Amino acid sequence: MPCDVASVGYGFSTDCVSFIVERLSGKSLEQYLGLPVIEQDPTHVRMHFGGVGLYASQKDYVTIMHHLLQIQGRVANPILSYISVDGLFAPTLPQTGTAGLRSFMRFIHPLLKIPAGAAQFRRGLLVNTEDVPGRCRAGSGGWDGYSTTSFFVDPTTGVAVVFATQILPTGDVTHEKMYNALERELYGQSKARL
Repeated sequence: MPCDVASVGYGFSTDCVSFIVERLSGKSLEQYLGLPVIEQDPTHVRMHFGGVGLYASQKDYVTIMHHLLQIQGRVANPILSYISVDGLFAPTLPQTGTAGLRSFMRFIHPLLKIPAGAAQFRRGLLVNTEDVPGRCRAGSGGWDGYSTTSFFVDPTTGVAVVFATQILPTGDVTHEKMYNALERELYGQSKARL
């Protein structure tokens, strides 16, 4: 449903969508998701969320990132369709919404340095619309978890990274320096020192 947005605010919208799914489907989120998602170890699941609180191993994260790099549809049995993956990297915010997102990103990633107006958002990813010298390319996307479980994926260059830590508060300076150095090294431009 299209709507006018003056800016963007960070929140747990995926969890709000969970309540909508339950109301529209007449099922609990657990029932709607289908038990194969939850049955892995149901004794440890006390609440079901639509996004926040979804747990996976680092190997699982890397598998998902690898799948996202297959954006050209070269996978025989894809988990996600080409249209779904392509849609993850398409900007959705109006120009007025990018200022709020950029301000939020400066708070959680002070060294990210995405150019003014280049920060966009789409379906759970921060999307970069311009090349950042020595770093991510236009069309790349990523995000952070609450305890600084970061990832980014760049379909243009084939680079994907899961950089998982368990650090609070978000925005830890050492994490930021390491994340910055790792990204520069991956793109072959590292001059940063840890």
